[in-house]
Amino acid sequence: MPSSEQHDSSWPGTVFTVLILASVFYISKRYIVPLSWSALIAIASWPLYLRVNTLCQQRSSLASLIMTCLIIIAILLPITWLIVSVTQEALTAKTLLYQYNKTGIIMPNWLHHFPLFGEKISNFWSQYLSKPQFVENGITYLNQYHEILNNAVQAFGAKTLYHSISFFFFVLSVFFFFRDGHYITQRINTGGKRILAERWQNYMEHLPNAIRSVVNGTVLVGMGVGLLMGISYAIAGLPVPALFGFITAILAMIPFGMIITLIIVTVILLVKGNIGAAIAILIWGIIITFLSDHVIKPALIGSSTKLPFMMILIGILGGVETLGLIGLFLGPVIMVLFYTLFEEMTQ
Repeated sequence: MPSSEQHDSSWPGTVFTVLILASVFYISKRYIVPLSWSALIAIASWPLYLRVNTLCQQRSSLASLIMTCLIIIAILLPITWLIVSVTQEALTAKTLLYQYNKTGIIMPNWLHHFPLFGEKISNFWSQYLSKPQFVENGITYLNQYHEILNNAVQAFGAKTLYHSISFFFFVLSVFFFFRDGHYITQRINTGGKRILAERWQNYMEHLPNAIRSVVNGTVLVGMGVGLLMGISYAIAGLPVPALFGFITAILAMIPFGMIITLIIVTVILLVKGNIGAAIAILIWGIIITFLSDHVIKPALIGSSTKLPFMMILIGILGGVETLGLIGLFLGPVIMVLFYTLFEEMTQ
């Protein structure tokens, strides 16, 4: 049994450890989110890295560089394609806007009967959009908010710089996570065994597979739904289908998030007078949302993590609400740890 003197002497060491951890968190909190993203991506794509490392004859630096470049391409390629598509659509919209500016845009008759906001929308349309030269009038109207718009542009520039630095740190972290992954894993396992002893193995046995299942399942479902709905938007005649397909892919990763896009798309199609296409897109989107959220995603994530559907749902929704976009992936992982702890306590 330890003496009271030994027990008291442990307090300075504990306080010293807590101070170090708190100081590290304070100076590095700006980079915790990109560091977490890079760790998630590295763990999710680790099997592919092992194959690339084998092809590179165990030259870990070269394999890490190749994997990092592949991840950069996977992120930037869709964004570049989206920018090109939106630019092309913007040129078409500019021509159409120029034509409408000469005559004004005729307000649809059904807009008067639109639930809740029909009267306000009708008044706004009649005052600003139905008259010729509405673009010039709109610019004149916005000029009175010049200072607000100027501040918004400056804030956008600052955010762009902020996220550019975060992306650079993310890329750098991904490279080092791949290159030093084995060493980092050994160190974490050593520390975990000292703290939790044999219990540590129970958590580490499920965690890497859980992260891979959550990341890959969520991203694949989102990309599939975005591609499918993007094609549907193009067939329905929606302007800028690539942009709405991209937004749908992002929101499809969140349970029921795609409903937001469906409402916006339906309203746009109704305004254009494509009532049949609007109804078809709404019904088709609801079916896709139900299948992706209740069948495909739980099957992809739950088959590896063995989590019940409600725990997956709470993990995703709660994670997004409290941690932002990264919570989309960390939420279910936290629920996996909780489920493992629950099994330990109830067996």
